Amino acid sequence: MARLFPCLALLLAVTSLVISAEEEKEKAKRQDDGPPPDQGGGGGGGGGEQYAAEGSYGNRKYGTVVANAKGELGNVAANAASMTGGNVIANAVNGTRTSSIALTKFGGDAQANAKGWGAGGSRSNAVAQGTGTSKSQAMNLGTGVAQSNAISKGNAASASTFSAGGGGSQSNAVAGGLGQALSDSVALKGGNSNSFATAKGQGAAKSNAVGAGGGKVQSFANALQGGSAMAMGEGDLGGDVHSMANSAAGGHAIGTSVMKGWGQSRADSMATKYGNSNANAFQLGEGQSANPEDFEKMIDEAVASEGPPGGQGGRSFGARPGHHGGGGGGGRRGGKRYHARGHKRGHRRHYSDEDEEDSDEY
Repeated sequence: MARLFPCLALLLAVTSLVISAEEEKEKAKRQDDGPPPDQGGGGGGGGGEQYAAEGSYGNRKYGTVVANAKGELGNVAANAASMTGGNVIANAVNGTRTSSIALTKFGGDAQANAKGWGAGGSRSNAVAQGTGTSKSQAMNLGTGVAQSNAISKGNAASASTFSAGGGGSQSNAVAGGLGQALSDSVALKGGNSNSFATAKGQGAAKSNAVGAGGGKVQSFANALQGGSAMAMGEGDLGGDVHSMANSAAGGHAIGTSVMKGWGQSRADSMATKYGNSNANAFQLGEGQSANPEDFEKMIDEAVASEGPPGGQGGRSFGARPGHHGGGGGGGRRGGKRYHARGHKRGHRRHYSDEDEEDSDEY
């Protein structure tokens, strides 16, 4: 019996040493693996998918931030930043001076693309300040500058610009609230082309400016408080073209200005309080038919190609909430048909509604 006690004491001592060794191994393993999930641990490395920190809203924001820059001729820069989540993509390719900036603030999506093979440079900026989407595209093939800016404060903003000659092309789209803004600008030769689309409230704005000659083309579309506005300006030779469409309080406005010669063409359209307004200004060029019926057909085809803001049905571009399209005043029915006929010596304006006043001032 006396010999048994020393054996038991030795066995207990060995067991204690084994347990202590196992605890040390487990402790070292936990330190190497880092803290368990959802208990901090700091950010990861540069590769792979990363998550933004918790925002002020208490929910973890998930998103992807990508910046791609590829330069073959000059300076190329791509910048993408996300403050509280959302998808951000910035692409800049080629060009002497090509830059793209994409920024999202509160979980929206922003994409900016800039491509330039010419000497002028290309700049693209997309900013989503709210939860909406913003997309900007700029492409340059000539010596002019192509610049595109899309800013979304609520719903959706899209801007694109293309410059292929010696002139510059600029496109701006700004959407606030639940509005939608779409802007396109094209400059093909030596002229300048500018397009601006602004939508606030629940409005929808679409602006197109196309310069195929050496003149200046400007197009403005502004939609406020649920209205829709569509402006289109096109210049073929060396003339100056101005087109504007303004809508407010649910109105629908269309402004179309086309220059086929060397003079000036201007169309201004304004609609308020759910009214419809349509303004068309055309300047005929050489070789164009002077038959009034042919000219009337050309106007109707141009307006139909753009389409009325209300669309055919559903919530198409420019339809007011609670309505199913059909508005827009594109045609001869309903609202004020503001019409401008152009010829080489100038413009002869009239209203198609007989009971309207003679003045063409709004």
